[in-house]
Amino acid sequence: MVSITPDSIAQYSKAKVLPRSQDRYGNFSGGIFTSENELVKNSLYYKINAVVKYKNNQISVPQKIEKNFKLTMGAGSPQLELFEKRKGTYIYAGILFDHYGHFILDSLSRYWYYRNSDLPIVWAVEEGKQSLSIYQKEILDLLCINNEIILVDKPMEFEKLIVPEYGYIVQDYFSNEQSKALEIIDCPKVDFKKKIWLSRTSQTSARVLNENVIESHLEENGWIIYKPEDHSVRDQIEMYRDACHIAGIASSSQHTMVFLKGFKGKLTIFPRGVSLSGNYLTIQKRKRFKQAVKFISSFDCILPGETRVRCNRVFTNIEVMLNQLGVGLNSQKKIPSIHKNNLIAIDGIVKGKYAKKVLEIGADTISYLPRRSGIRGISVSENRNFSSSETSLHKYFDICPSHYFTYLSNQTDYDIFIIHLNSDAAKNKKIYNATLSASHKNSIWIYACDTTTNDSVELFFKYLFSEHINKRIYNLMGTGLYIVKHELQHNVSDEVIDMNLSSWIQDIAVSGVLNKL
Repeated sequence: MVSITPDSIAQYSKAKVLPRSQDRYGNFSGGIFTSENELVKNSLYYKINAVVKYKNNQISVPQKIEKNFKLTMGAGSPQLELFEKRKGTYIYAGILFDHYGHFILDSLSRYWYYRNSDLPIVWAVEEGKQSLSIYQKEILDLLCINNEIILVDKPMEFEKLIVPEYGYIVQDYFSNEQSKALEIIDCPKVDFKKKIWLSRTSQTSARVLNENVIESHLEENGWIIYKPEDHSVRDQIEMYRDACHIAGIASSSQHTMVFLKGFKGKLTIFPRGVSLSGNYLTIQKRKRFKQAVKFISSFDCILPGETRVRCNRVFTNIEVMLNQLGVGLNSQKKIPSIHKNNLIAIDGIVKGKYAKKVLEIGADTISYLPRRSGIRGISVSENRNFSSSETSLHKYFDICPSHYFTYLSNQTDYDIFIIHLNSDAAKNKKIYNATLSASHKNSIWIYACDTTTNDSVELFFKYLFSEHINKRIYNLMGTGLYIVKHELQHNVSDEVIDMNLSSWIQDIAVSGVLNKL
């Protein structure tokens, strides 16, 4: 464990600093060598108490760094005369990351020391980098750093170089001195009406693809949907400081908390997968604000060429997530009368067909999955607005159907599909075609049309009747349901298809439906 004391500051004469580089495995190159060409271990990048080795393209650094390791000035290595020489005394700040979170935690890890110094500050950067990013300049301005900045993008030798100890080690250590140094602003009493969701919907990678659905529910319940990247760092700090509750999917935007002194609200973090960087816990332990970490069931959406770290994900049940934030969905205990006949009819069909595996798609306002044991029901909807607590027998996935069939569906033998038709005929067609690969010869499709216009219903069923001629369509009288099932092949003429919907869909009474199925 690092302990910051006066002995934690070392000074070297004729210190050689190498620029930063990174290999395809994520290992960083760079660091400091003494005038005797010995490695200064305190210049290495530490992570979880492990050393991520720096490797220069021209220098061979062993996997395990020994005490007697030296900078070899042999063939293929930088020669002494290649080091640009700088006179005077400088402070080594570390490696410069052009990433918001890593800049705050890693690149500023020695700020506790140079905050009160006017000596030039040295950062190791990749070759060709000549200036700081806009947000980096803003943060340094907020921290009142006006020192000269030296960016080492080629080998340099400094007459005198001060190397302070780390005030922060990634995922593992946050010194009290560093914590206090980074505090920019005091936090007032909380505004109990101010709840902030830190949105990642504008990101191009490592997103949660159905985050927009989460945000729509939160916004309806008074939450502020806030995209940090659209605001200055100063504005972000002002937004956070008096919030009652800040929540979001794990990202660097939560590391802005290090700039707040005495935050009195609560931070809730939802990891994207099954693990979470230790940084969130390390910061909270030192800052001592209220924090909750809630893991939500999810799955990867890995595209060709993507890594698991940067791939997009989908949360499968956002109701669990919303409940953690005090946002509930509508109850299904009181079912509107318009839906009761549908529910009774479907329950009878499932019982009469001895169906065990039922897949429901598009249940936005109510689920028609049977309320009986022994049924393995799955409901898939990207806009669900009702609670599943009354029907816990089934699984609910708050995702779009295409994601379900692409990443989650291992079933190829559903007995019954319950599909809520919508006004998008093309989408209805796509869903139907996706279900074909998950059906068997005795599967039936039940379409609920109670909130859909007649024109869109007719357009979809005309497609179904003409393109899939081995299907028969029944209108279940007294309900908003249509039933589709396999039949012997029947001939379909253009005249029939052009006729009114009621001319080629057979009406059938609820009491006689099982005789037809």
